[in-house]
Amino acid sequence: MAKLPGIFNDVIGPIMRGPSSSHTAASWRAAKMSMDLLNEPLKKAIIDFDKNGAWAPNYREQGTTLGIDGGLLGLDMADDRMKQTEKVASERGISISYEINSFKTNHVNTVRLKL
Repeated sequence: MAKLPGIFNDVIGPIMRGPSSSHTAASWRAAKMSMDLLNEPLKKAIIDFDKNGAWAPNYREQGTTLGIDGGLLGLDMADDRMKQTEKVASERGISISYEINSFKTNHVNTVRLKL
């Protein structure tokens, strides 16, 4: 039987992990959408944040890396492997790295994913 949509996870919003569920869920969704657009197996990802943006000073502490890594790896938010995304990436031979750079942007929450 196909999985039926759930009111909380599919209608109101997804299961989210913390410490900042908005940082984790938003970054997970952006990474997942990027993988849908890439439409081929991921080999390497370089994620960068603008040094003057909102995510640069706290992206690790707020769960942004957890969300991006999980989305790039195709993990569901409720998957227990979300706690070990670095291990999953390593097992799959995928390189995921993060950088703080300076680039022109129109929004403080801009993130660039080079896949």
